[in-house]
Amino acid sequence: MGQLASYFRQHKWQRRLLTTSLIILAAIGTAIFAYPVAIDRLIIHNLGSDDSGVRTNAIVRAIARATKNPATLRRIADSLDTRNEKRFRSVLTVLRYFLLRDPNRPPALERLAEALETDDESRFQAVAATLRDAARFDVPDRKGIHIDRMRAIDIVGSLDEKNPTRGAYARAVFTSEAVLCGRDNKYVRRALAAATSDPSSKVRRLAALLAARLDAREALGKLLDDDDPPVVATAAMGAGLAGRKSHLAALKRLLRFDLPGDAKGRIGVQSAAALAIALLDGQGSAEMLASMTTSTNDARLRDRLLHVLTLLDAPAAKAGVLAIFDEARKANTQPPTAALIAAGKLRIVQAGDDIRGVLSAALRRPDQIYDSQLLAAIQSADALKLPVRREIFDICRKYWDPRNELLLAAAARVLGRQAKLDQPLRHDAPSRRECIGALQMAAVWETPPATRPTATSPASFRTPLASSAAAIALWELGAKGAENFVRDAAGAWTTLPGDYVAWHLSRLDRAEAYKLGLRLLPPLGAPPEQRVYNKNERATGAMLLALSAGANQSVEARRRVRSRLEGGDMGGEKDFYLAGAYRCALLMLGDAGQDRMIFELLEVGAFPQRRAVTALCAAGDKRALDWILWNPGIDEKDIIELLTGRGIGEVLETLAPQLPRVDTAAEDDLAQWQVRILRNYYAIHRSKISPGLQR
Repeated sequence: MGQLASYFRQHKWQRRLLTTSLIILAAIGTAIFAYPVAIDRLIIHNLGSDDSGVRTNAIVRAIARATKNPATLRRIADSLDTRNEKRFRSVLTVLRYFLLRDPNRPPALERLAEALETDDESRFQAVAATLRDAARFDVPDRKGIHIDRMRAIDIVGSLDEKNPTRGAYARAVFTSEAVLCGRDNKYVRRALAAATSDPSSKVRRLAALLAARLDAREALGKLLDDDDPPVVATAAMGAGLAGRKSHLAALKRLLRFDLPGDAKGRIGVQSAAALAIALLDGQGSAEMLASMTTSTNDARLRDRLLHVLTLLDAPAAKAGVLAIFDEARKANTQPPTAALIAAGKLRIVQAGDDIRGVLSAALRRPDQIYDSQLLAAIQSADALKLPVRREIFDICRKYWDPRNELLLAAAARVLGRQAKLDQPLRHDAPSRRECIGALQMAAVWETPPATRPTATSPASFRTPLASSAAAIALWELGAKGAENFVRDAAGAWTTLPGDYVAWHLSRLDRAEAYKLGLRLLPPLGAPPEQRVYNKNERATGAMLLALSAGANQSVEARRRVRSRLEGGDMGGEKDFYLAGAYRCALLMLGDAGQDRMIFELLEVGAFPQRRAVTALCAAGDKRALDWILWNPGIDEKDIIELLTGRGIGEVLETLAPQLPRVDTAAEDDLAQWQVRILRNYYAIHRSKISPGLQR
């Protein structure tokens, strides 16, 4: 090295030649690396040109270069914070091009997400629109305040002053999202301000719920004074459900609300105001509401007010319910269904004779008793533990028919509990043994006809749901052979009985239910005497394991269910319904990866909805509640069918106990009103509701 240095000191021209060569090489290298950057800078500069032709050419060149060189795309994305508005729009055009082809391009997504932080409303809207075009705006990791800001822009922007009805559906959707999001910030309140003055009644009804959730007193007060009765009713109900006591005086004035020619509107406002007053004022309002209940001549309003009285544990409320029974007795008619329900909820023992009278009348004059009255009487007799074994026994025998399954399911369970009651019995009451015999007959879900006309196919007598209830009653009584009846009910041709069996057995005795689940779902390769060939029985076994497994049994249960889902040498489970049941069980047992599939099954409609809802709610997934309670494709009658007809109501009563109930015996108007209460409560308190299965 020293000799080389000495050589260059002695030969100056070689030294100069070497130095010049190194400078030239460095310049060439610098040019090679700097040239692309210079070209990119020139393109970026042209993206902000005042000449539209130059900008268009720059956009084309930018896309061409960025397609080949990711560094170019990064440089273009970094120029998004320019003050030049034309350049900003041109850069967005380039980024939109790449996002539409690959929505997960990191440079584009990162810079667009940062650009959402701008105070400029126009730029924010443009960036959000770009992300929306690529379906990358409404994503789980998007900041809530950005979503709220865009929603407020959408609500204001979709209003056409020349044609106010245009865009009303979209504004209702946006306002609905604002209600459910659970957040409170300046953008949510901006959306509220726009929705409160919206020309659409539907949007204002949603605004009433939003105002109640946010405790926006001025907006809620304005909606309580709206010209449209449904808006006023929703605002009144929202105030009560959200606990807004500052509006109590206005709510009391609404008890006198009247609109000539609009009885429906009057009833809606008065009943909503009464509900709110009961929730806000408690026992202090009991006497006033009881008086209103007994003085009204409108049956629909009376029934709703009777439901309101059940929320008040006060002597005046019970006296109001008893007054309705007295009126019915004086008129020589049966008490209304809502009064029978209220008597059971408030544990009004003085109504015992009237309830027993309804049961007796159903046996003597069945054409004079509505099914809803009979069901309410059965439920209230059970709640009051009245000694009505004779009546329930005869009802099970007289009414046993496929058309009365909900009623008979309740009657069968009550007969089982009546057989266990330790209290004096009437001389004609059937013995425990006779009750078990009747339940054993009822637990056979399919009975072929003894005879039939020639050349006709047999029409079986099927009561799968009611028979599963009878089987559960036998299990609860510890009757001999109860497991055989339970297994027979679980193996019925439809899935609802199996889900009913799994749910109720797991509520009665988890340890025994878990053992039964292991027997109904034996391991792969089990000996022939242990095998279960009925797929609905195996599905019930999986649900039993999931619902009854304790903390120390979950691993074993999950292993058993997964082995049946994945199968052995012959492959995994092929049956759509059975594989879905296994996935539901795995989700409840802690396999969170099943949630997407289960929610898709819920939306399919062909899959048992009770099973999917049970699994999702047990796992704490609120999407099931959203699907039932805040789904534009499901109306109030559909919700009633889901909650009562398919038994999802009893599932929610345990897995989401904060939610108000819908009475299975309620008549149509009252049931739909209770659904309205349920939906509005859920909308206001969604962020605080945490469904889940306690093990």
